[in-house]
Amino acid sequence: ILDKQNSLAQCSNNLAAVLRIKGELQESEYYTKKALEIWESIFSSEHKNVGIGLNNLGVIYKHQGRYEEAEATLSKALLINEKCLGANHIDLAPDYNNMAQLYHIMGRKKEADKYFTKAIDILIQYDEYNYECGQVLANKAEFYFQTGDYKNAMECITKSIQLISKSEVQHKLPIIKKLEERRTQIELIMSYK
Repeated sequence: ILDKQNSLAQCSNNLAAVLRIKGELQESEYYTKKALEIWESIFSSEHKNVGIGLNNLGVIYKHQGRYEEAEATLSKALLINEKCLGANHIDLAPDYNNMAQLYHIMGRKKEADKYFTKAIDILIQYDEYNYECGQVLANKAEFYFQTGDYKNAMECITKSIQLISKSEVQHKLPIIKKLEERRTQIELIMSYK
């Protein structure tokens, strides 16, 4: 029975992820909460699946503009996942990135920078995560760009392009093109300063 319930929760969580990507946030929230409800009934509230579900719920709240709820939910997920996996586990990098993006939106520069750095410090250790590390660096570059820190934006975007270029991901060319356009824009801005 436990395996069936866990499978049902996983299916609900997967459906929620698809709905979130499609922008159907209310439905995504519903299915994420269903998955969490099942996981919390069959595992402890400190189980890694509960942490995954809470992280997903926090991302939904962020997309809905419910920033205080997002922060509380992502923080709880992070505590669970750090306890279950250890603070430098590869699976924590997306959690740190999600937290950084939330703090970026909220205008909390110091916290955003801290969590972007944590995610990058983990991912940079593994060649097989060049693409993911490049994506986090691109997020950090955008954060610096929007806060007017063009020097650090340039540094991050250049490293991002290098890492994504080295990755095995097939759909990387359009992403690299967008990043190069942003780098050109930063160069232009910096040339006027």
